[in-house]
Amino acid sequence: MSHYQAIAYRTGAPGAVELSRRLASWHDRMVAHERLARSSRQRCDDACPHAESIELWQDASALLGEAAERLTFLKTTATDAVVSAAASGGHDDGGRRHAYAHPQG
Repeated sequence: MSHYQAIAYRTGAPGAVELSRRLASWHDRMVAHERLARSSRQRCDDACPHAESIELWQDASALLGEAAERLTFLKTTATDAVVSAAASGGHDDGGRRHAYAHPQG
């Protein structure tokens, strides 16, 4: 059982199990994306999992309430995506468009 599934089952919120599936899928794509991005230093495109993190964090916060705070990787990724988009002139429109630049280092 994944961390996301465990939180979903604990909260018992309607829709939480489906959200946990979305989160697990996003997590796997995000980890692969981060590994590739570290070597290429390219800006993300519109299909990047950083953008999706914004919407997923909003969904998790609304559905899971306080339990969403345990999803630190998701929260940090979504927060960084919003800040990066704002700093680079992108905007947060529900995670569909952004200009996330991967941190150097």
